[in-house]
Amino acid sequence: MKLENQSNTTPPTTDGVTETASDHEAQFRTLADSIPQLAWMADADGFIFWYNRRWYDYTGTTLEEMQGWGWQKVHHPEEVGRVVERLTKAFATGEPWEDTFPLRSRTGEYRWFLSRALPIRDADNRIVRWFGTNTDVQEQRLAKEALRDSEERYRVVAETASDALITIDESSVMLFVNPATERMFGYTAAGLLGQCLTMLMPEEYHARHRHGIKRYIATGRRHIPWEAVPAVGIHKDGHHFPLEISFGEFTKNGAHFFTAIVRDISERKQAEENLRRSEELSQAVLNSLVAHIAVLDRDGKIIAVNEAWRRFASENSSASKSPREDTGMNYLAACAGENDANARATRDGIRLVLEGERDNFRVEYPCHAPHAERWFLLTATPLSRSQGGCVISHLDISDRKRAESELRYVAEERERLLNEVSTPVVPVWDSVVVLPLTGSLDTKRMQRATSAALDYAMRHGAHRFIIDITAARIADTEAVINLTNLATTLKLVGSEACITGVSAQAARSLVHLGLDLTQIHTQRTLAEALALIIKGQPFGATRESQSSNF
Repeated sequence: MKLENQSNTTPPTTDGVTETASDHEAQFRTLADSIPQLAWMADADGFIFWYNRRWYDYTGTTLEEMQGWGWQKVHHPEEVGRVVERLTKAFATGEPWEDTFPLRSRTGEYRWFLSRALPIRDADNRIVRWFGTNTDVQEQRLAKEALRDSEERYRVVAETASDALITIDESSVMLFVNPATERMFGYTAAGLLGQCLTMLMPEEYHARHRHGIKRYIATGRRHIPWEAVPAVGIHKDGHHFPLEISFGEFTKNGAHFFTAIVRDISERKQAEENLRRSEELSQAVLNSLVAHIAVLDRDGKIIAVNEAWRRFASENSSASKSPREDTGMNYLAACAGENDANARATRDGIRLVLEGERDNFRVEYPCHAPHAERWFLLTATPLSRSQGGCVISHLDISDRKRAESELRYVAEERERLLNEVSTPVVPVWDSVVVLPLTGSLDTKRMQRATSAALDYAMRHGAHRFIIDITAARIADTEAVINLTNLATTLKLVGSEACITGVSAQAARSLVHLGLDLTQIHTQRTLAEALALIIKGQPFGATRESQSSNF
């Protein structure tokens, strides 16, 4: 068939028939130009001689380029060979043709088309031409690919998921289960598909489940949350285990379908139970301690306290610097709020422990409680580096403080009494005084004795002092020096001193330690010195006899 132009052909027939055929041809082409598909016509041998307007609009080509087999120019190079082969076969056999392939647009973009061609036959059933269409299926193809990709992704997720995935219909019949469902419940997929979902739950849940689905389908309202719903499952071997289920829904042809994501939370429940027991044990240990204990997080917030802390806080809620009672409050902020330099120093010390700058912090402080003044030892000890935070301990040391105070008082009283006993000034009669010394003659002791002797000599005019060392311990040169200084000092204020209690052995020790006996009056006993005074003789009157004795 020879092509004259894009709009006219000259079919061989009579004039009357020609006019009628031409009218029909024009009507057909007008109709073909108005359809949304790309359309074309070919002769019996497959030579394409006509395209509709949409073909040219899409491809941006002309009839001269496309006629015959020129259409191959707008086919994708990877697809054109296959298309030519199949279309040539259709033209040879006269069988209808259908194929899907991409065509290039005027902008260079390839879009997929579904192409069909049907033979047109005459009264003798001979093919006189072919009529073909190309329908743009790019969006449908992309949608199918997306659906296929989505289904593939869902398949991969479903097969690899550790959670069970179960799809049921309105009657709770299981339509799909993934491998995790088999592992979780102990059944094979074949043993689950077509069965009611209630076989996987305790009997007491059956009626509630059926009623819930029926009510939802009837009302469209959810009466419980559909995310992380707690439930109980039954394994094939009969044991029960805790579950957490989330639901999803989709509809198809007006029917409802539900997909459940089922998670076995046995390990989590066990971990929670272990944690609960551990916390109870830790709290019991804390409560067993007499100290007031608080645990702070890394920011200084109280996260736990023991019973002793709560009890003290309750009894002394208005006490300044007392332990705070409530968890959740920031202990550092509470310390900073005190208008007290010690409280602020305490806060800074605890903060350094929390920041890892100190290994611990300790401070003793008084607490003026409503009923009595108490003393506490505050200790801050860090928790692990990874966890952060620290433990604050307030130990009541009031008894210790009272004991220390009492000991100090006893020591002071003992010292006072010892001073009175060890450095007495004993007047014998006018101007004669005995100063008995006992114990060690250390510097402090001799200073007190010297001070007492001088005070008495100045106030009472004592001219003779008997320093009795019978019960004294002279063990070193320091004691000798102190004794010499006492005698010398008395001499300077006009008082004559005599040292008694100097036996022969004591005299040798004194001389060995450096005491010059030739410069100091001595007597073996206090009685001998008193006897001299009674006789009115000086302390040195019997020195010769003394020397012979020594």
